[in-house]
Amino acid sequence: MRRPFLGLALTFLLALAACSSDSTTGSTVDDPGSSSVPEPTTTTTILLPETTTTVAPPVGVSTDFSRAVIEIDGIPYNVAVADTPDELLRGLMWVEDLSPLDGMLFVYESERLISHWMKNTLIPLDIAFFDSEGRLVSKTTMVPCLDEDFPDNPCTSYPADGPAAFSVEVPVGGFDDLPDDARLVIFGDLDGSGKEI
Repeated sequence: MRRPFLGLALTFLLALAACSSDSTTGSTVDDPGSSSVPEPTTTTTILLPETTTTVAPPVGVSTDFSRAVIEIDGIPYNVAVADTPDELLRGLMWVEDLSPLDGMLFVYESERLISHWMKNTLIPLDIAFFDSEGRLVSKTTMVPCLDEDFPDNPCTSYPADGPAAFSVEVPVGGFDDLPDDARLVIFGDLDGSGKEI
């Protein structure tokens, strides 16, 4: 009696397995004698946008400044000209690259004791001060000084050694070989007179 019951139970289990769904392939077996072929699966590929690195070009001297050609000790320099109160105050702040210029000429209303500082100036500079006749007064090297340096490290002031009417800033090292008797000559029409000094 036990054998027919065992046979019946085995038949029941086979029928139950034949009607069940195959969870590993996603296919349903309808006939226990048929082969199981998995249904095709859909693959979704997510394409991420390409990442590009954009490097901002170096910030140059604003075109708001006029341009001039000067000579110092017979060497020509293409310079931006700062001659208004706003331009004299701004100077080379935030400039990262002087090219194609060689520097900046600062023109003051009269000969007097002047000094420069490097607040928010990003590149080290040499400065030369000249009197109203174009004679060299003094020269020095200046180092950058940024807002984040305050208040622990206030910006250094770089004064001329005597009264000056002009100053010229160039990249550091530009005035290393400048002799004490160097002269500044300005070509052009800075004050409308067309004079050269």
